[in-house]
Amino acid sequence: LEFRRVLFRSRQGLSSRFDLWMIAQVIQWLREQRRGRFANHFCVVKLCAASLHDQRFHREALALLRGCPSVTERIRIELHGRHAWHGPISIRRFIDAAQELDTRTVVSGFGDAPVWMPRLADLQPIELKLDADWFGTREPDRAARLAVRTLIDSCRALGIETCASRIEHAKELERARNAGFDLAQGFLLGKPERLEQLGAGPTRSRIRAEAG
Repeated sequence: LEFRRVLFRSRQGLSSRFDLWMIAQVIQWLREQRRGRFANHFCVVKLCAASLHDQRFHREALALLRGCPSVTERIRIELHGRHAWHGPISIRRFIDAAQELDTRTVVSGFGDAPVWMPRLADLQPIELKLDADWFGTREPDRAARLAVRTLIDSCRALGIETCASRIEHAKELERARNAGFDLAQGFLLGKPERLEQLGAGPTRSRIRAEAG
């Protein structure tokens, strides 16, 4: 399950407060679902850039996670690759502190941050997302296929799952499967729904890995 803001403007200066509210809502929902039909689900919380640079947000977010250790392992924090690779040391400290509380990191936007294995090995996210725009919107050439294959093989060696995101067409899902991605998500698999409607259809799919 993925919790995201909708048309929220960071220039309002409220992004960090909104992200804190979102984390609090996720924690409450997970606590309510400990014996429900979503007891085995995890939630992905996508943070905005303003929150990642806000020290007050860091302190309050970690306090929220520490206050409910029973669900922290079912929360994943998603951040854009450029923050993971090039962000200040304070962002890395926040990521490390969250992972010490069993809240894992998901890295997206990898096409914009092509600094590969040394940084991935250092960060050790639980999952890496690659947008279909990077590999699936047109027939990839040999170099692109090799680059994606190398990335997937390297992640697998490090124990990092790979997710093909923004899958909207069957052809993109086929290319993700052939490339060897572990997971796929996108509107082809399920559109956004209200929380009370979740369960009507999948929003993410585990796909069979094959050689590209």
